[in-house]
Amino acid sequence: MCLSQRVLDSLRGQLATRNSLRVLEIGAGIGTMPARLIDLGIIAKAEYMMLDSDLSSLERGWEYLDEWASSRGIESTVMEDGMKLTGNGIDCEIRGVHKDAIEFARTWNGRPFGLLIAHLFLDLIDVRSHLQLFLDLLEEGGVFYFSSNFDGMTSILPSDDRDAMMIEAYHSVMDHKSLGWGYPRSRTGSQIISLLLRMDDVDLVDAAASDWVVIPRKGSYTRNEGDFLHFMIDTIGNALKEDHSIDFLEDWVVSKHRQVDEGRMVFIVHQIDVLGMRRRHP
Repeated sequence: MCLSQRVLDSLRGQLATRNSLRVLEIGAGIGTMPARLIDLGIIAKAEYMMLDSDLSSLERGWEYLDEWASSRGIESTVMEDGMKLTGNGIDCEIRGVHKDAIEFARTWNGRPFGLLIAHLFLDLIDVRSHLQLFLDLLEEGGVFYFSSNFDGMTSILPSDDRDAMMIEAYHSVMDHKSLGWGYPRSRTGSQIISLLLRMDDVDLVDAAASDWVVIPRKGSYTRNEGDFLHFMIDTIGNALKEDHSIDFLEDWVVSKHRQVDEGRMVFIVHQIDVLGMRRRHP
């Protein structure tokens, strides 16, 4: 997974003077983000809430975090709803919450958060309707970090007319069928920035590309890269299986899987990472 190093450095600078943080990550999955931010030295002492509607992901997360902590000499202690990580300068309590993110934001009446994180999540919802709802969970001066927001470009190389037609149709499905006719889900990154610039209670701090570029090295991919490419081919194919105007869909899917197996595909996705802050009232 590629994240913008510049935006990560800006995030580190925003949090440098904070001794302790209350963190909420929406769509947290198995917990790769808290592990990454600790590894990068961006957080060390925190109350970290992992929110996800998929209970199995949260459950797998405790095993992942336990193995990750053990490999770094960090002690992990099981708590009723999560785990505590201590040692090597780390003092973090990580809790899991199994709930729909929008429902959580609408009903939360606890303390606000100092850091709000959404990774690979905001292009799954209508940010026009719900972005402010999530930002309202932040305290004054709180920071938001929205990473890997898809923004309108998918490329398969080498490309032919069929590839171009499939990608265009896939983006059209994202825009027209997922969240209502005409919602520009395929341009979520730009949409987020545009919305933030119109808001009176937030400041945009930084934004930069965090593109995925998967290439074969000497004719092969790592296992994770190969799995990702096969997953994306199936994702595109499944999204278009009801489009009867594409009479070569099945053949395209088979040929793309073969291209991956033979180490002959380059896959590029354009994404944007966004960092900002909720303004303090004078």
